[in-house]
Amino acid sequence: MAWIGIGVFLLFIAPVRAGVLLRWEEGRLTGAVGLTLWGVRAQVRLFTQRDAQGRMGLQAALGRHLLPLSLPRGKKGAFPARMLLSAWNGPWQWAVKRECFRVDVRFGCRDAAMTALLAGFLQALNGALPQAVIRCRPAFQGSAAVQVRYTARTRLGMLWGAYLLWRLRRRNEKEESKQWSIPSET
Repeated sequence: MAWIGIGVFLLFIAPVRAGVLLRWEEGRLTGAVGLTLWGVRAQVRLFTQRDAQGRMGLQAALGRHLLPLSLPRGKKGAFPARMLLSAWNGPWQWAVKRECFRVDVRFGCRDAAMTALLAGFLQALNGALPQAVIRCRPAFQGSAAVQVRYTARTRLGMLWGAYLLWRLRRRNEKEESKQWSIPSET
């Protein structure tokens, strides 16, 4: 019986790190999504590629296997980013700690003065966005690239607790909205 308790304890204190790296250069998007649990790392590479009809599609590389990822279209199939952001500001905020959020921008214009002004403006955004580190490098030859890196860390038990708290809040919100729906007597 003590082994079960030790196993559950080890599961709850399991360190989890997750990261996303996206890079856009020369009209092509590449990236990677990684997850580390107890030092064991799993990574999926992402890239865009045109199909036979010429449409841009997202591909995922799992080892040697290529998987086409279909992005949902329309309101019914689309992932509600608004719901994710509202949930993130709730119980998930204390459970997950950001390690790194960095944006590297390299761009160039035909006019060197305009390139320098835009680089200075983008670099000034560091003060407006304190949670991100923005590095901007002018490339006077006209090439452009953007790289976004985000890593976070947590413990598996903290994620489990935040999930339970989030579900409890959602259930209470649904019950509260049902209480206040008063049918019309007309």
